[in-house]
Amino acid sequence: GILIKGLLVSKYGKYYGNWNNQKFDGKGFFIGNKNKITFGNYEEGTLINNQLKKNADKKCKKNEMKKCIGLKGKEDNFVAGEFESKKLNGYGYIKDKNFEFFGIFKNNTNIGNGAMIFKNGDLYYGNFKGLRPFGSGLSISQRPFLITYLGNHDKQGLNGNGVMFADNNEENTLKHMSSYFGKFKNHEFSGAGLKISNKGSFFYGEWKFAMPNGIGFSVAEDGKYAGDWVNGQKQGLGLLIKNRNNTFVGELINNKPHGMGVMYHKNKENKEGQWEHGKFLTKSEVDDKVKKYVTSSPTLENFSSFYPNLLKNKEQQSQPKIVVATKSKSEF
Repeated sequence: GILIKGLLVSKYGKYYGNWNNQKFDGKGFFIGNKNKITFGNYEEGTLINNQLKKNADKKCKKNEMKKCIGLKGKEDNFVAGEFESKKLNGYGYIKDKNFEFFGIFKNNTNIGNGAMIFKNGDLYYGNFKGLRPFGSGLSISQRPFLITYLGNHDKQGLNGNGVMFADNNEENTLKHMSSYFGKFKNHEFSGAGLKISNKGSFFYGEWKFAMPNGIGFSVAEDGKYAGDWVNGQKQGLGLLIKNRNNTFVGELINNKPHGMGVMYHKNKENKEGQWEHGKFLTKSEVDDKVKKYVTSSPTLENFSSFYPNLLKNKEQQSQPKIVVATKSKSEF
């Protein structure tokens, strides 16, 4: 079952109301599995008096200007609770074909916190604007696995600061994610945030469209990285540590050294110069590529594809330093 302050959802039914020492205590609703509804006062978990009597809706109609506890509607579309002058004033329960809502009402408008349980089993507990989650609240979804979100909501969904936890055992878009702390935009990670996977890896930095975009730092099974990210890929200038004996500083594309950079080795000679898709280029390979570009068309655009992050504008155009390697071998 799921227990939130004021709300209990279990295989036996749903309760919304007052608690004391982990027991129903005070005024509250209980909805059984067959939509049997009770409302009244509880003492230490026991219902003292069920105030929702048969034909209560008719009695409410006869006493429209007085306070009344009743039920209006039928089957999958009804309202129950405390009425005054034909309107919900006090505890109220709304049953709709798409959701159930518990809350405190004033003149048919819910005030303060409330709880909404959707037809698909998802639920929300927190602030509302009308019957729409709005403001600070807790969302719990079990599709396709358990996801819990605590933070800000608006009409577009999850927006603002929040915390998300996921218990994931299936293949999906949130694979390996167990928790995220940071900013959201339209249900997606967006802005500064920290994501920690269930395998212990993490990323802290800038997000956009639920992927690392901007400056960030990561620790994963394949090493550590600090630098630029584009659409979830290490791309731009950065520091990449593959192991204790192997560190790269320079330009990367698609998670691999590509462009100008230096590979520092603890027990071997360092390699400084041009890289391509993770491989350090030999002098002859560099000469062949330079000759190819110069022969075809010696323009800034051609050179900038060879040195993708080094040349930013015409004022920066210059001949880069080339370091000779004795062998051509992929380092990554």
